This record gives sequence, structure tokens and C-alpha cells, in this order.
Amino acid sequence: MKRCCWPSAVLPTYLLVVLLLALAASGEVIPRCGDRQLSQEEVEAQSGIVEASAAKRQALMQSTSKRTVLHAFQQQQRARAVNDYLDTYTLLTLDIPINYYVVHHEDGTGYVEEAMLEAQTAVMNDRFASPIDTGLRFHTNATVYINDTSLAMLCGHRRQFIAARYVILDGRDPAESLNVLVCRSRRFLGVAVFPWEAPEDDALQSINLHPGSLPGGYVADFNEGDTLVHEAGHYFGLFHVFEGTTCSRRRGDFIRDTAAQKYPTSGCPSPEESADTCPHRRGHDNIHNYMDYSTDACIDRFTRWQVVYMRYYTEYFRPRLSNAALVVEASSATCTDLGWQPADGVVGANGRGVCAESRVGSGDQCLTGDWFDAFFHCQSIGARMCTSDELMSMDNKGDIGRCRGLLRNRLVWTTNFCSRARRAVVRLRRRRPPKMECRPPERQAGTILCCADDTDTR
Repeated sequence: MKRCCWPSAVLPTYLLVVLLLALAASGEVIPRCGDRQLSQEEVEAQSGIVEASAAKRQALMQSTSKRTVLHAFQQQQRARAVNDYLDTYTLLTLDIPINYYVVHHEDGTGYVEEAMLEAQTAVMNDRFASPIDTGLRFHTNATVYINDTSLAMLCGHRRQFIAARYVILDGRDPAESLNVLVCRSRRFLGVAVFPWEAPEDDALQSINLHPGSLPGGYVADFNEGDTLVHEAGHYFGLFHVFEGTTCSRRRGDFIRDTAAQKYPTSGCPSPEESADTCPHRRGHDNIHNYMDYSTDACIDRFTRWQVVYMRYYTEYFRPRLSNAALVVEASSATCTDLGWQPADGVVGANGRGVCAESRVGSGDQCLTGDWFDAFFHCQSIGARMCTSDELMSMDNKGDIGRCRGLLRNRLVWTTNFCSRARRAVVRLRRRRPPKMECRPPERQAGTILCCADDTDTR
């Protein structure tokens, strides 16, 4: 059994991830999916926005001409980021809620216990945290059982599975969670869609998953829960490691640290060096990568650049999901430790009282910089960056410790996301309510204002 992920001929613009369910007597794979592959132009165009971002961040982190005087510890933190700018993509942790919709036949076919779904969530957390930490976490938010034979057959249909998404998610907003439709199919183990293929709140932004692929399921060699990991890779924007079935340097999945691979892997070749479909290119096939078709026991990793792509695409195309899943870590120092006054009646993102201060440099002058300056500087003094909700709910004059000139139309960086991988900034104004706007994180135009948590839970 192998994973197959080509778009359907009937639905040519969407990713149809079909996992093959049979082998011919000769050992050849019987393809049971559409015959159209993704165009390399589409792959290249989407990959280009990530590479442009990476180039900007690399140049930014290596820049020595800073317009702000940074704290010594912050300079050390930034120096580490200069050495490894890819780490900036995982500075923030996202804890993504999963909604499982188990669509089973009236005779019980396709029904699974909640324990198997919890085990699947545990697998997701394990795979996305090691060996390279993606900064993506998962928790089961809801489990819905739907006893409907007709809908179960539609959900598992080779070409009409998308219609089931619209029926099942009717009246529900899929934008702030990962929605997984668990339904039995004779044609696939998983079906996903790329993040740019539909609006964030469209029901297409879902995954169809075969119950036999869950941990402890009955599909041999594919029952350790890695099918959802593979499909989630597509959901977060990854292509196959053998995308385009080519060895060309200018084709493929456009990931820098995956070796050229022309064909999908079957089983788990041993020794692994024996799997080399592009022998004239450096390295051998990516048989252990989650975006190949190897058996579950064989795959165990994403590469570092795959992590960059997933995080950037999520911020770029799914800002609502990113904001809903954003984990706001409590500050290491409290308001009392820092000598800051808690804002009156404001509850922070951690359910505690919160204080905000912009006098975080030497003297009363406002300290400015890009988003990364703000993140590292707040961290260096034991504080954290503020969320946009926290700043929008504060009294400009009474709740925020003000550096000189703060309320002269100053833009303040926050942790929150906007579309197209921008960051939310709050414009603080003297006589008018604060206003939220969006700016690229590399833009050096924001005032550094930090928040800290009080000891009391509100």
C-alpha cells in the first residue's frame, strides 16, 4: 500500500491525496486516482513567496546597521538568530485544535472509538515536535459522530468526497481549527487541500481520513497514524518529495534540504542508499520523510526547510487559525518583579492581570525596531510581547507606561498575525481609540512595548 496524492481530473485545482490500496501480482502499484499532477509552475510560484521571505530574514538578521540601541542580552539573542535565521519561523508556538467528524455507516462500518482519535492526536504532537520541532502542537477540540450511510459513502467517494465536506461542515466555521473527516473509503487513505486553494473559512480546508489508518487501525503497514501527518503536511503547504517526477534542479518540491527524487517509495528499502531514483544527483531518496509514500514504520521526519515552509504558509494563508492557536507563554518575570503597574481591569492572554511598559530602553526615549527586535528585547528583560487584544483593551494614558512621545501616532508591535505573513501592530493615539493595522515583520518601524503577567488570576 502506498500513498498517492494527485489532483482529481474532475477537480483539477485541488489536491487529491489518494493512498493506494492494492498491489498487482507483479508488485506494481495500481493507481486509483486522477491522472493530472500539479503543474510545476504552481509549485514554483508558491515556493517563491517562502524563498523571498527567507532571503529578507537572512539579510535582516545579518544587517549590522541598526537604527536602535539594543540591550546587550538582546544583541546576544539576535546574534544567535543571525547564525541560524531559520529559527525565527518557530519563535511562536501554535496549539491547533482538531475537530474529528466520524462519519460511519448505520451498521457500524467506519465507527471508531474516541481513544483511537486521542491516540491520533498524540501521534501528531509527537511527529511535529521531533526530531525537528515545528512549533506546531495539537489538541482534540471536538469529536462528532455522524450515523449516515449515504453521507459516509459520499465522504469516501473517489471524486465526490469534497461534497461531503460542505454537508458535514455546513453552518460551521473551519477557519480556526483543523477539521478531519474520518470515513471509510475503498479508494484512499487520506485527502487534503493546499492552503492557497480556497479561502480560509471554506469547507474545502479539511482532511478526509480513512479510519483504518488511525493508530491501531486495520490497514497493514499504514496504521501508526502517519497518514494524517502526511496529509497535514499538504494542509500546511508541503509538496511531495518526488513532486513533478523529475530529477531537475529547477523542478521538484523546491525544498532546499530534500534530495532530488523522481518516483515515490514503496515499502521501506534496505539499505536506504539502495533507493536512489536520481543517481546522478547528490544524496538518495527521502524514504524516511513524511512526504514520501513509504510505510508508516519507515517515515520519521520533516526537514528543516520543510518546517520553514509549513510555518510560513500557515501564517501567510491562515492568519485566523494562527491567531486562534497562538500560545502566549507567561512572562518569566511578573509585573511586581519588573516594578510595572498592572492595567486596571484588563485580563491578559494567560487569564491573569497584565501590565504594559514602553520604557524598556535606557532613559525615557522610545525604543524602536522590527518585530524580531521587539520579541528578543521583551524576552531579554523577562517580559513578553503583548497581544493585540491586550493593547486594544488598555487605556492609552493610564495603563501603559509611556516612553517619550509614545502617543504621537506610534505603531506598537504585537504577537498576532495578519494575512500574507504580516504582523498586527496597534497604533496608539492621544485622543482617539487605538487602531489595529498590519505590517511586515521585517519593517523597522514599530515601537517596542512589552507586557508581563501579574501573579493574580483574574
